[in-house]
Amino acid sequence: INPNMEFVIYTLDFKVAASMRDILARYGINDVNIIQIAVSRLTSKNVFENQPAPWIITAAAETK
Repeated sequence: INPNMEFVIYTLDFKVAASMRDILARYGINDVNIIQIAVSRLTSKNVFENQPAPWIITAAAETK
């Protein structure tokens, strides 16, 4: 694997986010960060409307 590769993965599925650390570890990618972003939209009536909260997964191949 190219030691300079960096990955960004976007998902709305919790199961995918929860399994990504193990999936990436199979390929020797152990520098993994998983965050969830809360998203709201302000409507024309000045009311916040919740939107799907995406999971952002970043990973980098570690040099050996």
